[in-house]
Amino acid sequence: MIDAAGHLTAEEIGRAIGREVALVRRRDWDYHSSHGMQELDVELADGSRLAMIFKGAESADAQRTRPGFLYNPRREIDVYRGVLAKADLDTPTFYGSMIDEDPQQPRYWLFIGHLRDAVPLWQCEFDLWPEAARWLKRLHSIALHPAPKSLLHYDEHFYWKWIERASQNRPELIAVTKHYGQVVKRLLALPKAFIHGEFYPSNILVQDNRRIRPIDWETAAIGPALMDLAALCSGRFDDARRREAVEAYGADVRDLDDCRLHLAIQWLGWSKDWTPPREHQQNWFAEAMELAARVGVVR
Repeated sequence: MIDAAGHLTAEEIGRAIGREVALVRRRDWDYHSSHGMQELDVELADGSRLAMIFKGAESADAQRTRPGFLYNPRREIDVYRGVLAKADLDTPTFYGSMIDEDPQQPRYWLFIGHLRDAVPLWQCEFDLWPEAARWLKRLHSIALHPAPKSLLHYDEHFYWKWIERASQNRPELIAVTKHYGQVVKRLLALPKAFIHGEFYPSNILVQDNRRIRPIDWETAAIGPALMDLAALCSGRFDDARRREAVEAYGADVRDLDDCRLHLAIQWLGWSKDWTPPREHQQNWFAEAMELAARVGVVR
């Protein structure tokens, strides 16, 4: 299964994608991720070629840098295979996956279509943010019957887990924690949908100048639809631009603040072994306190 360099053999890749593979050329992909990712130039036995991204979902980095209750290497595979492959969302082509659940060393591999010359949304002009919001509306219209069992669920326990973690890292949040039940109650009342879970501009690739092609579905969930919109509009985002994106989605900007507060709490409760990429480096504590005051949790 694994060659001398620690790579999947051409035979095993062929088995995963259901094609006979003659030759594989590979190199590391520059895209930032907690998982090891490679670009694969795959030559098939019939002479045709496929450009793919290979993702090894068993990465030790992912286990170390994500809170344990989030980590499930099957989740992204389940989403690509069971949801995205059947939806008309222009997400990367799902070519196949492999799962080896050896109790001593489980391994998980995902193969998706390469996104040639794609760039993260945060590097693009702002007029693409409303386009991403409209794409998000299409995602949230998907009806899952049934939903993959590996999806996260934004229930009461989920929200309290995050505020507890954040408070351990930043004891100054005690004033927020004391009345956070109000926020949890409102979040639980929001309409739920299938959500990406980390719909930040760094996880949204733009191809051919306009095509919105999100990747990294490792925290896909059933949760408030507005949580994805809040992620899109998070951090250094002025109110005028936030309103424009929210209007493109078709929501009310006033309904976004509780979700934005939760996301700030998430950043504060993330792993201590992880440093966010520069596009996410923001004063999340200041944002959490500002939003907590805005929604009436602190005064």
